[in-house]
Amino acid sequence: MQSRDRPAASVFVRFQPDGRFYKRLYVPAGIVDTVGSYRFDPQQSIVHTRAEDYSPKTIPPVEPIGQWLSVRIQFLHPDLFVTDEGTGSLRWVRQR
Repeated sequence: MQSRDRPAASVFVRFQPDGRFYKRLYVPAGIVDTVGSYRFDPQQSIVHTRAEDYSPKTIPPVEPIGQWLSVRIQFLHPDLFVTDEGTGSLRWVRQR
């Protein structure tokens, strides 16, 4: 994410084959780690995620805990996709 040509946050997400995800979000207030479950619907190109826990508890959660969220993705390349988060498009790059 960017704000006035400077990153407002950096996000790293690891999707595991067992349906779990691990997210690390770097924000000005610090680092927030989130773990949860995900499902991918390839026919609709939608990723459904549910955050189940986060740390540290001294920073408010960056997403609702225990609630399924859905986002449509558009693959531009096997290692590049975009999402529309409602506040603008985000570009995601796969790192191997």
